[in-house]
Amino acid sequence: MLREPLADAKSFADGWSSRLLQRVLAKTLQNEEVFTALNKARDAYRDRRQSACGAVNRIVAPRGGGSWFGPDGVNVWVHLPPGVDAKDLLERSAAGGVRIADGEPFFLAPGHVDVVRLNAGSVKTEDAGKAGEILGQSILACGWRKPGPIHV
Repeated sequence: MLREPLADAKSFADGWSSRLLQRVLAKTLQNEEVFTALNKARDAYRDRRQSACGAVNRIVAPRGGGSWFGPDGVNVWVHLPPGVDAKDLLERSAAGGVRIADGEPFFLAPGHVDVVRLNAGSVKTEDAGKAGEILGQSILACGWRKPGPIHV
């Protein structure tokens, strides 16, 4: 009996923000300097993603892997070549100074154990390519092997 009133109260609280906060946000969004700063940040993140992605692709694309990124954000997604274990890669890339995340939890449906996520927004623009290179070399060090024919 208590569950429904609590759910209603939480729903109201979660969907409400004060008029003061709304006015502050509206005023902030009218400031041209804010848009300049946001555009600068967007461009820097794009450059970082492109640099990291290019470095990864130069190394792993010939081996059946590849990386991509969306139109915004900070993440680069890396599809691992056949035979590369994502758990092993997490350790190897961390040992090289680049921390990555297992990509599986970021997908709606299961089955993406061959994807990892690199956050290119946490490094300086000039270091993003180096992070991608370290990740690519870590992928190679994971014992990649070209899958052969299956004999049954």
